[in-house]
Amino acid sequence: MKEALEHFRYHGLPISSGLPKVTIAVHVTIERLLDLTTPALSAGLPIPMPELVAEDWRALTAKGMESASQSLGWAAFAAGFQGLMVPSRPDPQGVNVLVFPESFTKACRLEVMNASELDRLGRAT
Repeated sequence: MKEALEHFRYHGLPISSGLPKVTIAVHVTIERLLDLTTPALSAGLPIPMPELVAEDWRALTAKGMESASQSLGWAAFAAGFQGLMVPSRPDPQGVNVLVFPESFTKACRLEVMNASELDRLGRAT
């Protein structure tokens, strides 16, 4: 939830304007995940992970620039990874999992676990 509301915090908007939120669970099966939460792996990056996490990618994007974290994501995608696991900026204990469905093979799956509940929410009762 902290991640989902980060946009509101960043722009100084009231958190209440971002609510309510619908939380869903997904089950993801992929073959190639780049796990940048692993210290030994992230230690080999040209920019330290704390700097990547702290980077203001929104400000850079607004200036027409690409952030280092976005470049890293594009590099993982270009290298054939199907997903990326990275630390969360708003929640130091949290982790974000990004998936690249365009890179999925027949063995990969992304399944919404509570799809029937989402369908129910979309209908007037």
